[in-house]
Amino acid sequence: MHQAAVPSVIPPAKGRTYLTLQAGRGIAAIMVVIFHTTSFLGGDPRYWHLRWLSIRFTGLSLGVDYFFVLSGTVILLAHRKDIGHPATIPSYLWKRFRRVYPIYWLVLTTLVLEYTLRPGLGAPWQKDASVILSGYLLISINTLHTTLPVAWTLFHEVLFYAIFAVLLASRRIGLILLALWCALSILMLIHPWNLFCLAYLFSPLHLLFASGMLVARLLYSGRLPGAVSFTILGACIFLAAIVIAGVAGDQSFPIQLLAGAGATFLVLGAARLEARGHIAVSRSLRFAGDASYSIYLIHYPFFMFSAPIVYKLCLRFHIPVAVPFVVLPVCAVAVGCGLHVLIERPLLRLIPRRKPRLWASA
Repeated sequence: MHQAAVPSVIPPAKGRTYLTLQAGRGIAAIMVVIFHTTSFLGGDPRYWHLRWLSIRFTGLSLGVDYFFVLSGTVILLAHRKDIGHPATIPSYLWKRFRRVYPIYWLVLTTLVLEYTLRPGLGAPWQKDASVILSGYLLISINTLHTTLPVAWTLFHEVLFYAIFAVLLASRRIGLILLALWCALSILMLIHPWNLFCLAYLFSPLHLLFASGMLVARLLYSGRLPGAVSFTILGACIFLAAIVIAGVAGDQSFPIQLLAGAGATFLVLGAARLEARGHIAVSRSLRFAGDASYSIYLIHYPFFMFSAPIVYKLCLRFHIPVAVPFVVLPVCAVAVGCGLHVLIERPLLRLIPRRKPRLWASA
């Protein structure tokens, strides 16, 4: 799930950095890791196939919806002053590209090469040329499938970035387009269309980006009484959505939007409490937020290659399922943190923060 593809450094609003947004990214990424752990333990008939386990932990997939709300908040916080200024578009696009694509391309390329060298791995559609091309571009061409399963969220992130770029070009046109985008997303919720392109362009999940932008707007206004109430209400709604999803074994749009509503209140309330000095974010949570994108990208491929080995070891040595239930997600998070420290950070240092001069002179 997630995020997951938002900047690793939360931009300041009125000179403030909201570390609770960072912490939220880390927690959401770990939620998705645990969800996919139970998917391998319970949902895949090749392994333990404890179906009840995957059903009961379905709600942890809602960490992705938390990511989407955070993304809307972060982008508006970072680029609020750029709205209506077309000259800022190249810099904005470069920053989005720099944060999303390089480490993602590295993970995706590794997976594509592994599928090529080991033809027995993966589903046939994961090796399809159009699916691979769509994956590299993060633009759906003629399918909603992805070679890297968790990358489906990035397609929606990139679409949101494109919509936001119109806001930078023209505030008026951008607001009209954003309103139309949200209206059609609501219509898709009420009357779903079967065409894959419409399901992609107007997914109801896009309403979560708008909710996140509303959070950013309220944070900028600085006038928000009842921050404690917002935080408690948001936590209750989000937890209720997790429980409902676990009981129903369902991740339908209504449940996801309910989780998004809870995330909206929770992000808003927590950020305001932090601004008042009532919440302190630990260094470990800040690091988890920094590493969340790497954790999100690598954990599913890690499970793909490690689950068969762990399953065989469990059968051979009669290891109870509780052990891989703990060991697999811990190891996946550790691998993600290692990817962040050893590859993502150095890669970002190599890539300039500002757009290349050739682009600047274009």
